[in-house]
This record gives sequence, C-alpha cells and structure tokens, in this order.
Amino acid sequence: MQISGDLLELSVLATGQGDEDDTIFSVLSQHGGKTAITVFQIPNKSSEQAVPGLCEDATNRLSAVFTSKREFTEPVCGLTLLSTTHAVAMVTSTKMLAKFTLPTAVAAQQELVPHSMHSSHELAGGLTKLSLNQKLLGSVAPDGKLIMRLADNLDRPLLLNCHHHSRGGCDGLAFSSDSYRILTTGDNGTLSCWEWELTAHGNIKASQAAEFNAKLVQRLESSQTAENIALASMSPLPLQALDAEQEEGTKQWLQHVIEETRQAEDGKYSEAKSKLRQELSSLREKVMAMIAANELLPAIEQLERREFILDTEEHKRLQAEEDAYIQEVREEIELSNLTKMYLRDKIKRDCWDSMKVKGKVVKAFQSKLEVRNYALIHRREATLNELERIKTHRRIELAEQEVRKLVSRPDPGASAVEDRGGAGEEEAEGKQEVKEQGDPDALKGSHGSRYGGDCDLLRDQFELYSLVSKKQQMCLLQDCIYHIKETFNKEFDDVSKAKEAEITRIMEKNARIRKIVKDLKLSESIVEPTLDPTEQPESFLTVQDSEIKAEKYIPPEEQKRLQEAALAEEKKRLAEIGDNPRERALEMMMYGRLEANAEEELFKDLARPDFMQKDPAEMTEDEIRMAKEFEKKEAAFLEEREKLKKALEAEFKKLQSSIVQSMEQFDERLHKLFELKIRTETAVLQEELKILRLALALMVEEEVAMKEEVLNQELEKKKVAKADTSSAVSSAKRHVEDYREVYDRTQAEDRELDKTFKKDFSDCEPYLEQLYKLYRKRPRGQRLKPAPSEGALLQEAISQNSSGERPPSASLGGGALRPSDDLMGELDHLSNMPEGLSLSAWERFVAARRRKVESEQKVKATALKLAEMTAFLKKRQAEDESIQSMIQDTFRQLNKLQDDKMVFDLNLEIQFLLKQGQIEVDPGEFVPDFSDSVLIHRSAVEELNSQIKSIGEAKLSIMTEAKDFKKGIYSLKWELKRLLMLEEDLIEKAKDIQMLKVTKELQHRLMDLDHSQEKDQRDIAALESALELVEKTHHNNVQEKKRTLSKYQSQVEAMEDENKNKEKELLELWLMVQERKGIDKLAGLPAAEVNRERRMGEIVTRRRMVDLVKSQAQEVTVLRTEVERLRRRTFPALVQID
Repeated sequence: MQISGDLLELSVLATGQGDEDDTIFSVLSQHGGKTAITVFQIPNKSSEQAVPGLCEDATNRLSAVFTSKREFTEPVCGLTLLSTTHAVAMVTSTKMLAKFTLPTAVAAQQELVPHSMHSSHELAGGLTKLSLNQKLLGSVAPDGKLIMRLADNLDRPLLLNCHHHSRGGCDGLAFSSDSYRILTTGDNGTLSCWEWELTAHGNIKASQAAEFNAKLVQRLESSQTAENIALASMSPLPLQALDAEQEEGTKQWLQHVIEETRQAEDGKYSEAKSKLRQELSSLREKVMAMIAANELLPAIEQLERREFILDTEEHKRLQAEEDAYIQEVREEIELSNLTKMYLRDKIKRDCWDSMKVKGKVVKAFQSKLEVRNYALIHRREATLNELERIKTHRRIELAEQEVRKLVSRPDPGASAVEDRGGAGEEEAEGKQEVKEQGDPDALKGSHGSRYGGDCDLLRDQFELYSLVSKKQQMCLLQDCIYHIKETFNKEFDDVSKAKEAEITRIMEKNARIRKIVKDLKLSESIVEPTLDPTEQPESFLTVQDSEIKAEKYIPPEEQKRLQEAALAEEKKRLAEIGDNPRERALEMMMYGRLEANAEEELFKDLARPDFMQKDPAEMTEDEIRMAKEFEKKEAAFLEEREKLKKALEAEFKKLQSSIVQSMEQFDERLHKLFELKIRTETAVLQEELKILRLALALMVEEEVAMKEEVLNQELEKKKVAKADTSSAVSSAKRHVEDYREVYDRTQAEDRELDKTFKKDFSDCEPYLEQLYKLYRKRPRGQRLKPAPSEGALLQEAISQNSSGERPPSASLGGGALRPSDDLMGELDHLSNMPEGLSLSAWERFVAARRRKVESEQKVKATALKLAEMTAFLKKRQAEDESIQSMIQDTFRQLNKLQDDKMVFDLNLEIQFLLKQGQIEVDPGEFVPDFSDSVLIHRSAVEELNSQIKSIGEAKLSIMTEAKDFKKGIYSLKWELKRLLMLEEDLIEKAKDIQMLKVTKELQHRLMDLDHSQEKDQRDIAALESALELVEKTHHNNVQEKKRTLSKYQSQVEAMEDENKNKEKELLELWLMVQERKGIDKLAGLPAAEVNRERRMGEIVTRRRMVDLVKSQAQEVTVLRTEVERLRRRTFPALVQID
C-alpha cells in the first residue's frame, strides 16, 4: 500500500506471548494540512495463512496486513500505540494528551475523535514513548519537562524538569530494558539519565519489569538460536547465479539489436553523414582559429569560453543556470548582509546608544602613556526614582534628628549638663578628635568626598545596624561612585579637547614648516600627530574608503552614467568661464594670483641679459655699464636671499621647538590626569569595598534568618513528635501495669498449686516424697527450674528481646510452650507409677501434674509477654528521651544563632583609612591578618612614644656620663703607664751610658766625625742590601712553607675523610659483631665452636683497624702540630728581652 504525504512518525507494538506474538505498527503521516494514521499488522506463523489482505514483497514472503487508515480531527504529534485498539498522541493546538480508539476492521473513511483528554506539556510538539513492558508511558516536549504516567491510568502524571526550555527543551526519550532508568536528550546535545526512587510497592513493580525483561531476552535468544540452526542446515540456493546468467544474456541480446540497427542506419544515410562530418570539421577548424586568435588579444578584449558555444539552446540553458546561480548568491548575500545589519543595529543599540558616556582613551604624544575615562550607561528611571525616594527618606530622618536635638536639648544652666556624658558622647568626642588631629576621611573609609563623591545623606558607619539602613547606604554609595566617575570624566573631556586643540595648532604650524622646507629644500621629517581610533570611538562606526581593500565594482550602466555626468559638468564649467581675457591674462602673467609672494620671488634666479654672454672685450660701454649694474643688483639679491634663508631657518627651529614644547606640556598634563585617575580609581574601589561589605552583611543576615526559620520548623515538628511519643509512653505504661497484675495473679495461682500438693495427697503418705519428685519431673527439653521467680523470667525475656520486637512466644501464645501430649504420655504411663500406689491415686496425680505443667507454661508465657511489653515501653521511653534531647539541642542552636545574630548586628565591620606606619601588623604573604589585632587611639600611641622617648633620652644621658667618667679613668691609667714606661726607658739609657766602654774605635769616631759619617753611610748601604737579600730569602721561605702547609692540609683533609670512612666501617663491623653475638646466643655453644676461626679472624681484623685508626690519629696530631709551628714561624714575634 502506498502512503501519501509526509511521513512523521512510526510506532510499533508487540502483542501476545511467545510464538503467538502479533506485531502491529502505525504510520503517522501528513497530507493537505491533515494528519492521518495508517495501521498495519505483522501476523505470527500460525495466523498468517488465515489473514486476508496480506501484502507481499519481492521475495514472495508475507510481510504485513493493512488494517485501517483514519484521519484526525486536529493535527497531532508523538503517536504511540498502547494496544491493538488504543493509541495516544499529543494534540498540537490544545497541547493536551489525547487517547484514541482505533477501528478494529477496514471500514469507511471517518475521522478519529479523542476518547479522553489529559493535561500535558506547556509548549506544543514533543513525543511519547511506551516502556518495554508496556506499563509506563513517558512524554517530553520543548518545555523541557518529562511526564510519566501509567499506561492504564493516564490521569495521574508525574512531572520532572529535565532540561531548560530556553535551550530547546527535550527532544529525545528512551527506557532501559527493565524500565528502571530513563534517558532524555536536550539542551543542544545534553544526555540525562534518571532513576526511580523505589518504595515497597515500587520494588514489586520493578521486580515484575525485570522478570518480564528476562523472559523477553530468553525468548529472543531461543528464537535466535533456532534461526541460526535453521540457517546452518539450509543448502545454498543458486538463485544469484541464475539471476546473473539471465542478466548477462539480456545485456548481450540488447547489444546485438543496437548494433544491427546502427549498421542499417549507416548504410542508409552514409552520404548525408559524410557531408555533415565535413561541415562539422570545417566549423571546428574555424572555431579553433577564433579561440586561438582570442587568446592573443588583451585580457580586457578577450571573450569568455562560453561565447564560442554554437549550441544556442545549450548556451541559453547555461546562461539561465548562471543567472539563477547569480540570483541565488545575490539573495544569500543580501540575507547575510541583512543579518549582519540587524546584529550591528542590535549591538549598537545595546552597547553604544545606551551609554551616556562612551569609553574613550587619551594617549600621550611622546610616550606610551594612555588614560581611559569611565564608560557610564544611562541610569534607568526606576533606579533614579528609587534613589530619589531614599534621599527624601534620609532628609526626613536628618530633619527629625535635628528637631529631636532641639527638643531634648537641656537648660545650659542646669546641673544635668555636668552629669551627662555617656558612651555615645564619648564616641562622638573621639570621632571629632580624630577629625581634628588626623585625616577627616579616616572614619569615612574612603576619599570619595575629595573627588566629587561627597554626600551629606550618607549614614555614619557606626549607625548601620538595621537592614533598611544598609540597603539605603548601598544605594547612596552607588550614587556617589557614579558622581565620582562623572567628575573625573569632566577632567578627562577637558584634556581630550585640549589635545584636539593642540593637534589643530600643530597642524597650522606644520603647514608653515612644510612651506619653509619646500623653500629651503630641506630633508627634515615633520611631526604630524593624529588621533588614534581609540581616542575617537565614533570612528569605529564609520567605514572609511581606505579600509576597504577590495576594488569597488561599478556596473557598466553606472559607469556610463558617471561619465555622462562628468562630461556635462565640464561643459557647464567651460560655458561659465567662456573667453574671459582677464582670467587668461592673470593665468599667463601671474599664474592665477593677484598677490606676489616675496619669498618665492627671492628664491627665483635673476634672468641674465643676453649681452653678458659675450666676451667683455666685445661689449660696448652701455653694455659694460649695464653689466656692472646687474652684478650689483645680483649681489644685493643674493645677500637678501641669504638673510631670508637664515630667517626661515630660525623660524623653522622655533616652530619645531614650540611643537615639541607644547607636546611635552600636554604630556605633563596627561600625567597629572593619570595620577588623578589612580586616586579616583582608589576612591571608587574604596566605595565598592564598602558596598561589598554591606552586601556580605545582608547575605549573612538572610542566611541567619533562613537558618532560624528552618530551626523553628524543625522545632515545631519535634514538638508534635514529642507529644505523640509522650502519649504513647503513658499508654504503654498503663498497659504494662495492667498486665503486671495479671502476671502476679498467674504466678500466685502457680504457687498455690505447689503448696496444695501435699494436702491433696496426704492419703499417700508413704509415697509422698516419690510422688513429689515425679510431680517436679518434666519431659526432656521441657524440664523447668523449680519455682522460677518473676525477676528471673522478666530479665531473661528482656535480654532476649532488647530490641523491642515481638518474641515468637508472645506471638504464638501459651500453646507454643506447652509440652506435647506424647511426651507427657510417656511420663503418665503406668510403668512410672510407684509400686503399691492405687490406680485412682495415680490418675489423680497425673491430672494434678498436668495442671501444674499448664500453670507453669502459662506463667512463662505471661512473663514473656510482660517482658515484651516492658521492652516496648523502654523503647518508647528512649524515643521520647531522644526527641526531648533533640528539642533541647534545637533550642540551644536557636539560642546560639540568636546570640550570634545579635553579636553580628552590634559588632559592625568598619572600614578605616590608615596612613603608612599606623598599621603595626605583620603583612604576611599576601594580605595582613587583622583577626587578633586591636585598634587603639592615636593619642595613646603618641603618649606611649613620648614616654619611651623621655626614658630613652634619660638613659642616653646616664650612659654618656658613665662613658665620660670611664674615659677619664682610662686616660689617667694610660698616662700613668706612659710615665712608668718612660721612667724605665730613661733608667735603661742611664745604665747604658754608665756601662759604656770607650774603645779606640769610639774615640776615633768621636774625634773624626766626618770620616765616621762616610763609614756609617757605607755600613748602612751594606746593611740595606743585606736586608733586601734577607727579605727576599724570607719571602721565598714563606712561600715554600705555605706550599708545604697547603700540601699538609690537603693530606690532613684526605686522612680525615679516610678516618670518617673507617669510623663508618668500624660502626658497621660493630653492628655485625653484635648481630653475630645475638645469632651465637640463639644458636648455642656448638655453633660458636664451629665459627671460632671466623670470629677470631674478625677480632684480628677489628684490632688491626683500631691500631690503624690510632696510628693515623697520631699522625694527624703530629701534622697539626707541625702546621701550627710552621704557621707561627711565618709571623714575627715581638718578645721583650730582659
């Protein structure tokens, strides 16, 4: 069957179980504005022969049965089959989920009417999907929501926001095989996975879905296995070979027929064909010659290759295709240009037209310095209205404060003036003192008032307690920032206009400089400053012709029109000028100017008369006179030209220096503006920091309020739970007390039976002891202790049921503890009856024993039930106590939160401006930590500094006095020591004089002084030469000793290194010895005897090493002594000889 229209969706549904499956699928199509559904059925093997209307494919295999086709009354989408008779779809117009009833047989065409309508998505479109087990129905749409429903109950939807509607919402949905996970796609490629949070009922449903999935997988695997076996057993069919052979034969027959037909036509029209071939060859030669000639022409005269096409129809077709392609490209370009124009207008409207002050830059002339202004947007009317409202409210508050001060001001003569002075006045006095002594902006926290951000309506930082005051302060601070930026922008505009004026003046001077350079024929460069595009932001919105690199295309019609307009304009100009002799004379004689330029005249050369080219001997007297006058005139002209040249050079230098000076002055002004920008930016950042602190405080207050609300809600819930648990505890206590009375009665009855036993069997006195033993005897496994107490039973039951759960004994009742009749029958057998006891007495004894056993079991069952009730009571009491403790914890948290809130509200964070040196906190790595810092008053620091200075000065004066006193003592000691040494020297000299022996040499020297002086000179020279030789020898010896010393030092260092290594080896050997000792101790004496030789060798080695270390240590000591001795020998020793 052929389906007309566009195919929209396909939905498939499998029905039945196992091999009895029938598959139906529906096709949703749209034709002529209407939506239709076409239903097909794929039958199973058992029913495919009995179904009429089967469709067959090319392989003669049964494929599908056409069932019905219906049109919907309204356009729908997202079709899904629920069963063979029902389907759901989303109605596009109403955005509702509709359920339809499908016809069961092929009938007349009629429209489908919704069976029921259900609420669905908020946006039209979307799709629906049925889970694999056909229990869940999901739907998604462009609104980004996922709606889950039960397939058999569509009135109870479950809604989930999966994706955002602004990014396309959801466009895909899939279920896992067990329906536990759901996958959705959307948000431009986002894949999300969702899982069910299962309840007890949901776990049952999930297990059923998993079981269904397992059965389905098993069926598919079995079917696949059977198909694989069947395919493996099938023999290959030669169908492909037959088809190939048949196709090859058909091709050969067709070629044979074509060949015969072509040969018949050749024989019939051979002459006509030969003529046509000759004509075509001649035409081809002509066309090729024309193409070759065209290639030799200039590029502008060449024709395109398509112009040589002789097939006019083909030419027209190609021309039409080119025109259509050109039109398509033109439309695409126009559409692209329209899009870009729209984006341009939108960006300009949002980012340019909305700006009150555009972003701009001013750059320096001779440096890379640049300063930016503040880009400001137009403030919205709502913002301005809110700001005006806050200002009005603040003015009213200030006026009210002034009135309150006037009303509450006391009498100046009253005594109350002397007593006042609370914390507020002290704080005000402290603030006033700070303002008088230091920076007036210190308490304001910013320098905004200096740069246009002063506002009298701002609150003091110490008054920002309430939430409203903080919000108003933030709004006023933002207004201050706006005014600061506006103030700076005014200065910036003045500087920007100054630069434009300066550039204009420089251009005027450059015009004069160009004229001078041209007249003097100089090669000097001219400074031509221009405005950067960032300094003219409006230029970004205008495209200059120089920015377009591509050549502008002008159509031929436009070029022709422009040429005609140019010719008409030229004709009009010529007609206006006409034959004007005045203009012609002015152009010929004075080059079109009425005023003469003296500079240009001076730089022109004088025209020399023709007679001056002659030889002076051939000149006449008049010519000689005229030549002399010309030479005088030429000399004066050259002198005047030289003066003008010097004047022009001076003017050129002056203009250049004035340009450089003006540029430097502007750069200095720009540098001052840059410094102003830094200070302004600092003020803006200070104001923004205050805004951020206030915003943080507001956020903290909101967070505290939210926490308080959450704690109050939890407290209310816990109070309700506390009331419930309290009522449960009181009820449980009442039931436990009532049942305890029952337990006491039961236990009393059991004891009474035990007491009455001897009375009831007093007639059997000889057998009483034996009967009492049999009376206490119980069957194996049911033997009880004699007379268990109440406390023991309760304690045992409570220990077994400490969790408060119901024990099996209580749930089963007393019958579970009653011994079986067979066991009791064994005890009641006559073989256990004492000899000589009557049968009636034995039967009476058996009945009494059974009553006793039943009574004991009843007591135990009652005890267990009472224990269960007691455990349940304790559990309820524990729950009640736990809830009570939770309530107390919540109360504590609330109290702590309220205390923290009060501390936060009262402990304001104040922003100060402190100068360098007033912060004595370790700056740390990045930011100083002020968490444990203290802010103290300036006067305290100054007072402390003054005390330190005074104490320091006193200490310095005392130290100076002590120093001067000690200096006098030391000077006296030095003087005494000098006099004593002088006395000793004089005494020695006197001794020398007294003990001096007057020899002949001395007498000769005293008598002949001149000769002695010459001899002394010779002796001195000889001694000096000897001294030089000794010094040189001493220097060589010192160098040799130093080399020897360095050698010994290197040897010492090497020996020290070797000693260190030996010490390490010695330590390792010692450790090895200790290890060996431990091993020997563990191994015992026989092992020690076996290793005696090895140990002896180790001892000998260690002894040798110790001796070697000692010898080396002695050598090192000797070397050190020698080094020290040599070192001392190199220095002179001044020793007094007695």
